Amino acid sequence: MLSKLQSRLCHTAVLSALLSLSPSVSRAGSWDTYPDTWVAVDGLGREIFSADTRNIKADKPNAQGHTVGIFYYLWHGSHLIDTSGKGYDVTEILKKSTENPEWGPFHEMHWWGKPVLDYYKAGDSYVIEKHLQMICDAGIDFLFFDVTNAFTYPEAVKQVMKEIDRRESMGMKVPKLCFMVHSYTQNTVRDLYNNFYSHPEFDKYWYNYKGKPLMLGNKTEVGDATLLNRFTWRNSWAWMNGSKPDEWSWLENYPQMPGWSGRRTNYEQMSVSTAQHAHSKIGKSYHDGQQPPLLANGTTPYTGQGLYYNEQWKRAHTMNAQHVMITQFNEWQAMRFIADGRDGMVVDYVRPCGKKIPSESVFIDAYNAEFNRDIEPSVDPILRDNYLMQTVNHVRRYKGVRQIPIPSTERHITLDGNMEQWTSIAPEYRDDKGDVLHRDYTDYTGHRRIQNATGRNDFELAKVAKDAENICFYVQTTGNITPFDGTDTQWMRLFINTDTCYHTGWEGYDFMVSADKTTHKYSLFRHAGSGFTWQNIGEIVPFVDGRKMYFAINRSLLGLANGKECDIDFKWTDNVPAVPDLLNFYTDGDVAPNGRFNYRYKGSFIHTTPTGIASANAGETAVTACRNGNNQLLISILSAGEGTAMVDVFGAGGELMSRKTVHLNIGKNSVVTGCTPAPAIVRVVQNGRTYTCKTL
Repeated sequence: MLSKLQSRLCHTAVLSALLSLSPSVSRAGSWDTYPDTWVAVDGLGREIFSADTRNIKADKPNAQGHTVGIFYYLWHGSHLIDTSGKGYDVTEILKKSTENPEWGPFHEMHWWGKPVLDYYKAGDSYVIEKHLQMICDAGIDFLFFDVTNAFTYPEAVKQVMKEIDRRESMGMKVPKLCFMVHSYTQNTVRDLYNNFYSHPEFDKYWYNYKGKPLMLGNKTEVGDATLLNRFTWRNSWAWMNGSKPDEWSWLENYPQMPGWSGRRTNYEQMSVSTAQHAHSKIGKSYHDGQQPPLLANGTTPYTGQGLYYNEQWKRAHTMNAQHVMITQFNEWQAMRFIADGRDGMVVDYVRPCGKKIPSESVFIDAYNAEFNRDIEPSVDPILRDNYLMQTVNHVRRYKGVRQIPIPSTERHITLDGNMEQWTSIAPEYRDDKGDVLHRDYTDYTGHRRIQNATGRNDFELAKVAKDAENICFYVQTTGNITPFDGTDTQWMRLFINTDTCYHTGWEGYDFMVSADKTTHKYSLFRHAGSGFTWQNIGEIVPFVDGRKMYFAINRSLLGLANGKECDIDFKWTDNVPAVPDLLNFYTDGDVAPNGRFNYRYKGSFIHTTPTGIASANAGETAVTACRNGNNQLLISILSAGEGTAMVDVFGAGGELMSRKTVHLNIGKNSVVTGCTPAPAIVRVVQNGRTYTCKTL
């Protein structure tokens, strides 16, 4: 056991620093959390694409012209046959018997599995909040609601709109909305028009394309001029194969053909799905033209890997259409039919691993973990959040990402409770506001209440600063932080990954700051052994003032002594279970950033040995920069040694603007670069050491 952390000072480097601003300038009143700068590794150890990913380039580095939609369902709790409150889950039914499953009634809705948010009912505000958070963090721009069976679910739609309003009121990103129709097209669209599109107050919600709200449906089935003129129409159904203009398929076999308009080379859209229909026996493991053999429960050893999904995205990256439409987020249910001809279900449609006999059950769209198209996280140990994170990875590659912000180290941080000194420290690692809603709503049967009151401290932003001795962590919530009493091990935890490796520690975290249930002290723990096992290595003294808190950790305790500089991934949690499963990060308390993501502190850019023009020691290089009247950047380098150096100039968001290789002489050297956005960041690398400054 190491002694109590004694240091009371966390000061920052002077000239050896990089200015950090948010990756882009937010519009007034907005609260951009920059989710495309968050880092993660999924449950299979696969790195999620970010600006730090090597050897892979985004399709659109600046994200211009690429738009992503996702198929979203509103039907959970509707169309029940059994109204007794009994639920039906295919996965649970098969656990009891694969030979003689105890199915629900004919035409009853069966869930293929259990969502991480439980068997929810459409309209549950807690669920919608979590859904929109996942969807926005994934970079998805619009939802297309499934109303293909002529049910439009207006009350559920309004609940989604209500959550959009709530998010917008806090300045957060929101998706736009549209509908996909099929059965009784004119009647369905007229119903939508009467409920929504004829009312100007709903105009702000629509995804507009070519100047009008997008409607996915066959306009040749509509004769009403008002309906025809209200929308930009794109016919949408499965397997359209790009054969006609103005058709956007929502499902295609690989290799998918793009939807186009005008010229065939005007690629407007491409569908991407995680699987095909369950009755087709083309599941999530299907790849290279074949479906792997099924286990007794109808899954394969590859079910969680997204092999079919990757093939579909590979095609989308190659074709580079303007829109990608993902099938899908949250269908979850399928109606049970019988292979006896009553509904036209032939025996070839029987469930995977079922007997090809007339009495066998048929589930057309979804069946189990292998045969479904959803990406929403599941409690199924095969799937968990793999498909959500796979979606994030590909959407980022398709749209491009912003640079992970480079931190500033502009002033000393005294550990005396002074919160004002953190004001100018950047970046702000932001979290969603208002995501600690309590849950109290019925499940989809209407008989069981689902409750969750774990939401407590609502994280708003975090910051990090360091010097040669300490690393300081700051966090801010939307309301006053609840008092620390020493017994609550779920209070204001910080998880730290000091090597950015996710094959060590617990879920990659090497250290944890948490209350110690034995000493009742706020303490630093080092991961020890396997699983959620930790060793207390020192007390931490937190300073709390209202909704703000910070503390210091001695660098030696983190293995970062003697000037060792590295990037650090970190995550704040509050009131998640004391021994958490990572899926708890989606459901309980609050975490920052959301879900599986982490913030990355680019500490490798920050050297804690101060340098300066007036006090450069032997062997050191001091750097200053300013602008001339032509807005050129004048870089002054005072070098104590002769040799080659690399001079990089970054924009405010950390994007590389110019790079020069120069020869430095002993003494003062000058370098001139072209125009760059103000302010700029200058980095000079000489003899393996890095020296940085910001423009004046």
